Amino acid sequence: MASTQAITPKAAPLSMLKRLSPQLFLYEPPADATPDPAAPALTIVIGWYAAAESHLAKYINQHLALNPATRLLLITCPFRLTPHPLENLHPAIDLLKTLPAAGKDDEGPPQLLIHSFSNGGSFTLVRLAGLWRQHAPTLPRHALIIDSSPDRFSVMRSIRAITAAQSRWVRPLLSIGLGIFLGIVRLLRLRGPHGMVRDRLVDSDFLTTEVRRTYVFSKSDEMVKWQDVLDHADETRAKAAKLGTELEVRTEEFVGSGHVSHARVDGDRYWRIVRETYEGTEENL
Repeated sequence: MASTQAITPKAAPLSMLKRLSPQLFLYEPPADATPDPAAPALTIVIGWYAAAESHLAKYINQHLALNPATRLLLITCPFRLTPHPLENLHPAIDLLKTLPAAGKDDEGPPQLLIHSFSNGGSFTLVRLAGLWRQHAPTLPRHALIIDSSPDRFSVMRSIRAITAAQSRWVRPLLSIGLGIFLGIVRLLRLRGPHGMVRDRLVDSDFLTTEVRRTYVFSKSDEMVKWQDVLDHADETRAKAAKLGTELEVRTEEFVGSGHVSHARVDGDRYWRIVRETYEGTEENL
């Protein structure tokens, strides 16, 4: 006999978040949540290109476990919305306006934590920073975690990264189109989005109000060259020193992990690094 018991639909992976735009989702903590003075007031998570909601939800849930009283904004980079309209990011500006202006909260942990994944996340981050420049010369005081990024331009790595989440039917056609476009970029020696992202991440509007920056990488990453990540960390240190800031730059290598998969290899260490990036505590890893 067939069961007559009602089947409860499974909740969507991001059901704890409210949609603000086609790319933005917001978590608002309960009204009775007790704020933690050591936690950021706002966490911004910027996902990698074409990331599945179920994969992003794992990071969101962990952030909420770390800081349950912190507002959290998720910025996604879905394939179906390519190219991503800039107006999709406008609600994020309203959230940033709620934070103290740079120079007014220079003691204690930063009020803003940014956690960016892959080159897609880095590209979205610099677009957001460009929008914010219309309102203030620098970002609010913040800490930044860059997972699996930024690398230099490579035709083959770019194709692998962009097509990784596509179906086996779409992948060959997309690869051909991308190969032609990226090949032209290479032949004309254009700076391209990779170079723009690397340059913008060391601009003064980031570095003058950045407290700590952590690069997470692996030599097993087939989409982002690890040497490029370390070179950018060195460039960040040099630029911060030139600007006279006290930015702490940290690089963390994970062994055997693939692209944006470091937390799967050693979750305890990964999330300890996240916490230390905004709290500034030091522990033996």
